[in-house]
Amino acid sequence: MTRNEALGIIVSNYLNTTGKSQSDLAKSGNITRSYINKIVLRRLTSKNGISSTMFSKLAQAMNMQVQELEDLVNVCIQKGIVESNDMDNAKTMNEIIDLLKSKNLSKEKLIKTYNFIKNL
Repeated sequence: MTRNEALGIIVSNYLNTTGKSQSDLAKSGNITRSYINKIVLRRLTSKNGISSTMFSKLAQAMNMQVQELEDLVNVCIQKGIVESNDMDNAKTMNEIIDLLKSKNLSKEKLIKTYNFIKNL
């Protein structure tokens, strides 16, 4: 599975689980609906694959950090699919990271917290 195919699966899954339309996603990411359609239909070729700028806009439109979306793409490539709990886990991890950042914890406390959460 290619990166573009994985991204198409992820975006399709996102639209299905959120009930958003391609137009909704396009507006929230300042992307054209036709471009979202190309992603969903997996019509981005390696010649004109998604740029880092568009990838960032797409992540933002999906309420994710770029790294979260990148991680989902990698999971999709490895598994061949994206399960809904993979998306939930990525969002939950991002929420935890944001919460921890807002607490201004020391590096030592962040590492201890990370190790604790990792072992759950």
